[in-house]
Amino acid sequence: MWYDRSNLSWTASFFLANGTQHLLDGKDNCARRDCAFAVGFDRSRAAFNMPKLCELLMADKHTLVSFFRKRINCSCLDEDE
Repeated sequence: MWYDRSNLSWTASFFLANGTQHLLDGKDNCARRDCAFAVGFDRSRAAFNMPKLCELLMADKHTLVSFFRKRINCSCLDEDE
């Protein structure tokens, strides 16, 4: 799985969609977890950025919304702030 870009891309997309739904449902802790998994499965980045991952795991709502808004093709988070 780790060398198959299509599986990794699909998995990252799943966590982005799931995290977005958690944000909309007010489950910020679940959104943080999904955010971390999405970053972990995103192999388009050259190197794994542990400080960024830690920042996202402790992110406030504004940062989470910004993270997901930049990565999804949906306007559902535009009014959430």
